[in-house]
Amino acid sequence: MKHFFSKPLHSNFPEKANLSFIFSGFLLLTACDGGGEKVEKPFEESDYPKLTDQTLIKGREIWVADCQTCHLPGKQGAPKIGSSDAWSSRFAKGEDELFKNAIEGYDSPAGYEMPARGGNDELSDEDVIAAVKYMLHRSK
Repeated sequence: MKHFFSKPLHSNFPEKANLSFIFSGFLLLTACDGGGEKVEKPFEESDYPKLTDQTLIKGREIWVADCQTCHLPGKQGAPKIGSSDAWSSRFAKGEDELFKNAIEGYDSPAGYEMPARGGNDELSDEDVIAAVKYMLHRSK
């Protein structure tokens, strides 16, 4: 019975070496990360200090449920939580401007869109403000 691995890749290439050549190439490719995007570790509360401020506690809960998808890895131009560099230009705008942008939505000059309320219309203004305060707290 003839199959893919029975035919040598090159006429001077021994048939037995064909399979080990393919297997070696496969191992080499799977051992490399290929320079792809790093996968972020999922959010775990135990990784962060215990919060005592009720607004920050509420903000963390909202962030986990609604904001971490973009703000944990820094997707679509979202500033990555915990990165003071990513947040520095936002700090310069002041909290009131950040709250307004998060509540109403924001189109960045780079062409990224922050949807109003992070895309969750059920969040109140106070919920959104708490989540932004939590991200600012974690990103100083």
